[in-house]
Amino acid sequence: MSTSRSRIDVLSLVFVAAVLVVVAHLFYVMVGNHEVWAARSHENRWAFRSVPSLRGAIRDRTGRVLVHDSPTMQVSLYYLRFRLRHPVGAAVHGATIWGRQHPGGELTSYDYAPGLLGPEAAARDLLAMPVAMLRRGVLAKAVSGPLATAVTTVMAGTSGIPRRQVYKALRAAAEERPATACGDVLADFTSAELLREYEALLGHLWWFDEQIAPHNGGAGSKRLLQWLEDLRIASLTGRRVTWTENRDGVEVTREGDPKENIAWPVANDVPFDFAAGLRVGAFSHPGLVVRPALRRQCVAPPGSALHALLGRVQDLGRLRSDWRNFDTYAAREMPSDWLDEIVPVHAAVSAEERLRMQRNARRRFESLALQFERGGWTGIERAFDERLSGRIGMRLVERDSKQREQWMWSSLRVKSGDDVIITIDSELQELAERLVVAAQARTMVLHTDPADQQRVKAALAVIDAGTGDVLAFAGAPVAGPSARQVPGVLWFSNGSLGSVVKPFVLIEQLRSEAQGRPHLALAALEACSGRFRYAGVELGCGHAHWDEGTDPIAALAKSCNSFYYQVAVGLEPAGVDRALKRFGLLPAAVGDEFAACWQPHVAGFPWASPRLVDASIAPRRAIGYGIAASPLAVARAYAGLATGQLPTLGLLAGQARPVVSLADLQAELEVVREGLAGCVEVGTARRITGLADFRVRGKTGTAEVGARDKENNAWFAGYLPWTSRGGVQLCFCSVIYWVPDGTHGAEAAGGIVSDLLAGMNADASLRGRYVTPGGGK
Repeated sequence: MSTSRSRIDVLSLVFVAAVLVVVAHLFYVMVGNHEVWAARSHENRWAFRSVPSLRGAIRDRTGRVLVHDSPTMQVSLYYLRFRLRHPVGAAVHGATIWGRQHPGGELTSYDYAPGLLGPEAAARDLLAMPVAMLRRGVLAKAVSGPLATAVTTVMAGTSGIPRRQVYKALRAAAEERPATACGDVLADFTSAELLREYEALLGHLWWFDEQIAPHNGGAGSKRLLQWLEDLRIASLTGRRVTWTENRDGVEVTREGDPKENIAWPVANDVPFDFAAGLRVGAFSHPGLVVRPALRRQCVAPPGSALHALLGRVQDLGRLRSDWRNFDTYAAREMPSDWLDEIVPVHAAVSAEERLRMQRNARRRFESLALQFERGGWTGIERAFDERLSGRIGMRLVERDSKQREQWMWSSLRVKSGDDVIITIDSELQELAERLVVAAQARTMVLHTDPADQQRVKAALAVIDAGTGDVLAFAGAPVAGPSARQVPGVLWFSNGSLGSVVKPFVLIEQLRSEAQGRPHLALAALEACSGRFRYAGVELGCGHAHWDEGTDPIAALAKSCNSFYYQVAVGLEPAGVDRALKRFGLLPAAVGDEFAACWQPHVAGFPWASPRLVDASIAPRRAIGYGIAASPLAVARAYAGLATGQLPTLGLLAGQARPVVSLADLQAELEVVREGLAGCVEVGTARRITGLADFRVRGKTGTAEVGARDKENNAWFAGYLPWTSRGGVQLCFCSVIYWVPDGTHGAEAAGGIVSDLLAGMNADASLRGRYVTPGGGK
């Protein structure tokens, strides 16, 4: 009796202990790990679906679309699903796990390349594994679980038998026939038959790669095989997406999702019929995902200056590690009431549950934006990205136990980006590009040395003198897809301006005479003999202009260096610098009298701002040596001569931009304008008859900038002395870098402007907008 009683007591104690263990475990799960299991519950029940947004179009000043989004189909690789559900991915990973269980095989690694450890060998070795390895306790659970999944995927995918049935057969064979190879446990299939089906599937996967190869980004882009290899290694090593962020001046490396958990685009602009076959299951390749996408299309051909100036877009996930602060983007695109809209009150049973859903929604939004949204990377796309960017839409859907979507609770509507109208006229831009390409080619053949031929560059800037609108900017040859690779955006070699700076020095001379600042009176100037000595150095003039070298109008028209050498001595270095600062050709610091004249940058145009490139003596600086600037900055300065006000350059049409009045210089400007007219009529540009035909006011310039006689810059800058019927007063500057000795600004650069005006006049639309007089000076 006592023995039975004691046995009952022991069993009772064991039962009570078991109950306590269960209760403790339930407490740990429900309380200690509440957040983890609640999050999993929400992930199973709720889902957020994204709707891609349209990026705004970029249009030229006439409304012509230059860049726009075009609907397309995209194939992405979701590697986690590929290695778990695709027979090839499962074979490669499963065979790697199995190979590492053998002594000395700890570093075994099967891959996707044909060979000794390629995908064919992986399937063969995995199916030859004794099924006993899948018995409980034979291998560690962390090994046997992935092995069982891999074998099941390979056998189910090659036999067509449901996974559950395959797994059941493997388990039964492991207990009843443990020495059997995994590939031989199915009643209706042998291992050899499964391998034949596997090889056919593998062949179809490589055929699929061939079909999408033309759409994976062109030469140099990764093929599917390379994507698989890179992500296989990332999966085995647990690599995650990383990026750097600037936190209070300190670069901090951050980690995101595992790389295998992200859908990586491997082919864009895939034909719809082909993509549909994958979408509906006609091609059985789990892990390859097809989704609608948007492709950024540019009407300007690659390699053109316009294409480079417009710029490129990039996925936010890639931009995040480059220049863009994603936190700023997220704050901008998620309005304050966003979480209330996407997760309404009636969608949650409690305030705590709703808060959790809102946190999940925010994380999901950030993840989707990084994967599917795009931002401007270079050029105009980058400069006006905030206007052009849209916002992805999101839908909150409820799912059943099988994760089938049953009900849509709410929707955050997709927001398209705004169109941006830029100041560039695409017709004028096309004409300008043709002309600089031809001019660069003409100048190349003037050189006999192939190395010199390759150094020849040409550029042309055209602006509206009244508003500062950039109407066209062309450079040749374009060295790459970035605006910085367009000649003239950044100057080539030494960018010295030469004699195009002389009008500004003349204005300072006349102004200093009127205001009593340091100067040498015009009446005291010596006639030009072709030579001038300063500080023991002989400076040349090129020609003996004699008495014309003492007349400001004639000296400007015929570009007499001797006149400007003497003027610079009287003005002193400070006066020469004032001449250039007044028209934005040298930086002017805050507090400087010409601070308002300085424009350090142009939004969307990555120019190198004007600067001193060497410490030339004042007389040489007065004829443009040591002063370097983009043709765009020179055109801006000449706009001040044309209108009596210095504009602010810009690429955004209709934008109100500040101007600096030069109203106190009217008398000086009239003298300079007369000299610029004389340059075209009787001076250094007189042989370019096309300039005189349009009554151009302009100035030539040649800067001998190098140690050899081949390293010269040839310039021409000027304007039309009227406002056109279209309300525009044209101002322009052209340059050819690295012209041979004896080639001057008139022939090389002035010819570009002459051809430009003739081409515009021959085109009815361009003639009406820019050439036909409608008023002005």
